[in-house]
Amino acid sequence: MRDTNRSRKHDLECLRLASDCMQLVGDIRSAGLQRHFLRMANVWIAKAERGPVADTEETCFPKR
Repeated sequence: MRDTNRSRKHDLECLRLASDCMQLVGDIRSAGLQRHFLRMANVWIAKAERGPVADTEETCFPKR
């Protein structure tokens, strides 16, 4: 049950962040920033789909 609760919290947080990014897309006029926040929304949605275990194995910003 604990893993299910953790997974649910992870998914909700990721989707909340994606929603925030989408709100920003509509609120700002800069096309460059709109693209950035749209990309970030997609990142957060993908993280929600992968679940919390995948997030412990990778970083949000991979080293180059």
